Amino acid sequence: MMKTHPINLLAVRATRVQYEAMVPDIMVKPEARSLAVPSKTKMQMGHGEIENGPPPRIQVALGCEVVFDEKHFIGDEAPYSLSAQVQGIATWDREEIDDDTVKLWAVQSAPYTLLPYLRALVAQITALSGFPPLTLPLLVLPTPIPAAQEKDAVSPGP
Repeated sequence: MMKTHPINLLAVRATRVQYEAMVPDIMVKPEARSLAVPSKTKMQMGHGEIENGPPPRIQVALGCEVVFDEKHFIGDEAPYSLSAQVQGIATWDREEIDDDTVKLWAVQSAPYTLLPYLRALVAQITALSGFPPLTLPLLVLPTPIPAAQEKDAVSPGP
């Protein structure tokens, strides 16, 4: 039997969905459908403070904004504009896991936990609007620099 994680995702919901199709007759223009490939997707993540109470809780969020280069414009506009965000509420037992570990989870693991919900939301919105479903890319989160290497790291200039 597999052991479950000590942090439990209690609820997930969409907290922001902004979508506008810029090409009104997309269904009659198959060539427009093939151009609807975003250039990049800007991803944002965040978390709130730990809320004390039985049980303790923390809010975590993951959002995206779809960006098109001009080469993917249809006429003089992007095929669509889209930004979305999902938010989760996590709980845990303080006898099993401490608050510092939960804060680390909120930064390092929560985005991976929320990504499937955000991907499904974005894919469904784009598919229902007549475009090919957009599958968000996988995430690459920065990894902490070990203390021994930190002194050798190059800091960014002013």
